[in-house]
Amino acid sequence: MEKIEDFVQACQHLKEGAVVCTQDRRRKCYFGMREEKIHVQAAQAHYVLSFADFTAMFAQETFFLYEKQAPAEISEEKDAEYYRWQHK
Repeated sequence: MEKIEDFVQACQHLKEGAVVCTQDRRRKCYFGMREEKIHVQAAQAHYVLSFADFTAMFAQETFFLYEKQAPAEISEEKDAEYYRWQHK
C-alpha cells in the first residue's frame, strides 16, 4: 500500500473515488466516499460520517491508498490433481 503524505491528499483521493485506509497494531479501517458522506468499514464496525466529522476524528491519522489485489488464478493442473485424489 502506498503511504499518503497528508490529510488533504487523502481527502482528494476520497473525492476521486479511491479507498484509503489507516492501520495500527490493533485495527485497520477503510474509508470511501459516496454522495458526500464518508463510509467507514472496520472489522467490528461500519458507519457513515459527514465530511466535517471525518475531519474532526481522523485528521491526525496516517493514511494509505488501498489497492485491490487481483484474485488468484486457479491452476488447472492443481484442480485436476485434486479431483483425481477425491474420487479414489
